[in-house]
Amino acid sequence: MELEYIYLIVFIALIMLLRLRRQKKGYKASTARIFRYPAIYIVLSLILVASAFNIVIFAVALLAILVGYAVGTIFGSKSSIFYSNGKIMYRRSNEIFAIWLAAFVARIVIEFMLPDDLGLQALTTTASSAFSGIGFWYSLVDILLAFSAGMLLGESIHLYRKYKNAKHDGSA
Repeated sequence: MELEYIYLIVFIALIMLLRLRRQKKGYKASTARIFRYPAIYIVLSLILVASAFNIVIFAVALLAILVGYAVGTIFGSKSSIFYSNGKIMYRRSNEIFAIWLAAFVARIVIEFMLPDDLGLQALTTTASSAFSGIGFWYSLVDILLAFSAGMLLGESIHLYRKYKNAKHDGSA
């Protein structure tokens, strides 16, 4: 294995460990923080699928975001707002976090296991080739990432409502 890959694996592992630690500890609540990750992940998901130049995959990704949003509003009730050292904090639901983490890891694994040029070539030809062979795996994972981004957005709506109530009531 090349040294660059080892550095990349270590870097990705550190990111994942920091996200796991932060998930357990919680985040300082603010409107911007509650919506920052979902907004970033939605934009990144759309960029990933738009780079494939395939309207069918793009449409399916948009649908996945909408379905993810609906599912996220259901699981969003498992998110929580709490006080820690006099600050309003929030913690996202473990289920949504696990789905996002699995999609993220799958995307990283796909980047290492499947050659970039073959995957991009498969995605940019036709809809049928995008849903077969290598293109299928790229499409599937990118759509799963879009779905998880939608889930994060739906959950953020719940968190925002809880946050507003906690600010107004002075209790989490």
